[in-house]
Amino acid sequence: MATFNDTFGVAFYLKKRKKNRDGKSPIVARVTFNGTRIEIATKCSTEETKWNVSKGLAKGTSHEATKLNIFLSKFRTRIEDSYQEMQLKAIRITLPLLKAVGKDITPNISIKTHLKCRYSIQSQLCFSTTSRNQ
Repeated sequence: MATFNDTFGVAFYLKKRKKNRDGKSPIVARVTFNGTRIEIATKCSTEETKWNVSKGLAKGTSHEATKLNIFLSKFRTRIEDSYQEMQLKAIRITLPLLKAVGKDITPNISIKTHLKCRYSIQSQLCFSTTSRNQ
């Protein structure tokens, strides 16, 4: 069971030593819980020159970088949400359990779908905000 003194974090980094055929390095998620860490393969890769080490995200605003950053954001959110859910349900949190959650996440994401959803949410917020102020 989690206590208030538990520490938890998710960070992304490139595994530079294991490049694929295209010369790209795989992106790995490092999940840390109470000083113990575990690595989860994200099944994504990028070139070292297109990676921002300090932010743990792809550089730039190209289609590829945007798609990758959206996926990494969803990946992080899924891990963090699972951690919070385990805390709320008083489930004993273990790194292998969090790793199992990470293995289910796939990099197939459509930017058009993401942007449509985002636009829909923004328009709903705008409508509710304007109707509240009338």
